[in-house]
Amino acid sequence: WGRFWEHPVLKPQQKDMKLKARLVLGELLKDLGQGKECYGLIHADFLPENILVHNDELHLIDFDDCGYGWHLFEMATSLLPQADQPFFDELIAQYVAGYRTQRHLSDEHVEILPAFIMIRVFTYLGWLNSRTSSFKNGDKIAEKLADALMDYIPQLLAQLTPTQRAGIAMIHTSKKIMTSIKAIIGLVRKDGGDTPQVRHAG
Repeated sequence: WGRFWEHPVLKPQQKDMKLKARLVLGELLKDLGQGKECYGLIHADFLPENILVHNDELHLIDFDDCGYGWHLFEMATSLLPQADQPFFDELIAQYVAGYRTQRHLSDEHVEILPAFIMIRVFTYLGWLNSRTSSFKNGDKIAEKLADALMDYIPQLLAQLTPTQRAGIAMIHTSKKIMTSIKAIIGLVRKDGGDTPQVRHAG
């Protein structure tokens, strides 16, 4: 849905924290894998406005985003609009109970549902970033999402071991360095100078 970390409303500290969270969440997805118990065809825009009632039956519409993804991402998409409600914890409990009447959902997967809600917020930031000039109040919505994430990213990072935190910090720093070097190379090319060769460590 777009490079969420490049949204212009992000302050330097917000961008820095979100890039660290991106690394952690990327590893979480790798560890989770794409087995049939957690990954498959999803709607990916499972929101109340995309559900119609006809003859006492529910019907989904708007399959533009439909594709293969994590089942937890589907759940996070439908839960996120209610995240600021006082009954949100109870809503999740009832949602999970209802889901389990139809298919298996392990306790381990329920525990990482908040991480997928964070992933969903990132995708919305990326979506808004690609529409900054055409989406009314898009920047205000992005600012609200960015501020909300700052309350939860430290909690995500706090769950890492000291070694894991050090590894994330090192990878993040190396990526920032490579970005700076590439920017310098771009300026050199623009000025018509010789382009230095950059090698990735490892």
